[in-house]
Amino acid sequence: MSWLDALRRRLPRRRAPAEPEGPSPVHVRRTDLLALQPLAARLALGRRRPPGRTRVGLHTSRVRGRGLDFEEVRPYQAGDDLRLVEWKVTARTGRPYTKVFREERERPLHLVVDFRRSMRFGTRSVFKSVLAARVATLLAWAAIHDGDRVGLTVATDRGHVDLPPGGGKRGILRVIRVLAEAHATEPDPEIEPPGMTPLFEHLLRRVSTGTALVPISDFQGLDDNAQRLLGLLARRTDLFGVFLYDPLETEAPPAARYPVTDGVRRGTLDFTDPAYRRQHHAAFEARAAAVRAAFVERGAHLLRLSTEHDLGDSVRRLLHARGQGRSA
Repeated sequence: MSWLDALRRRLPRRRAPAEPEGPSPVHVRRTDLLALQPLAARLALGRRRPPGRTRVGLHTSRVRGRGLDFEEVRPYQAGDDLRLVEWKVTARTGRPYTKVFREERERPLHLVVDFRRSMRFGTRSVFKSVLAARVATLLAWAAIHDGDRVGLTVATDRGHVDLPPGGGKRGILRVIRVLAEAHATEPDPEIEPPGMTPLFEHLLRRVSTGTALVPISDFQGLDDNAQRLLGLLARRTDLFGVFLYDPLETEAPPAARYPVTDGVRRGTLDFTDPAYRRQHHAAFEARAAAVRAAFVERGAHLLRLSTEHDLGDSVRRLLHARGQGRSA
């Protein structure tokens, strides 16, 4: 049991305070997610379409053939289409060469948003769970802008909520509705939060091969078995993880006792013990390194985002990193 879980078990329930004006830092509300549409539009306008791309909603596959995007010129092989002979190179070299194209196919996006208990925490702008919902919403809008279909799985302490892939305005509204409804259910302190293994097992049964899979989580509970399942997902999907964390997890604040709240209950964190402060920092760095290694060693990519980072810049980095096929 983590220190946050232990604290929650001891705290009495209180009536939730009145919501401040503007986006809620602790709740996922439909109005807040809908209000991200102008930012999503700016992010979409700032993205460059690959040269020669005449349609949106298509992604290059590993299948080579006579498709939409030219890839290379190579020596002619028996069985190649004679209509694709590259005559200029053939004449210059004296050997037959042919053009190769990369076929484009639709690739649905499947977002995985973690609303488990460890995500209901934040000391800066927002809870990690709220940031996860906002990142997912912006990614969904970007995908739908490109003509892709978007599916969703929400992980909670009680299980999983799934939304099959859909597109268009109806698709994004369904994503927003499911995110808001799933987050509105408060975690039960009597239920032990599951690790990542049940979620990855669920995704292996549900997500189609070739899907762009984006889990957005703090990846608490990424044990050896979960890492094995992550490897299976990486072989079947285009996997790109988003690792969320709060600054308090990376570095202990100045020695003092700090009030904390989960939006309903309040308590105090004691950071006056030097040994605990050192242990606190080391534990996070070890977990962060393990999460990164779990993705990179399996050929997947990972983006690390803090709750204090600017949302627009964070998603812009994520979209750019995905486009470049690298971690960030």
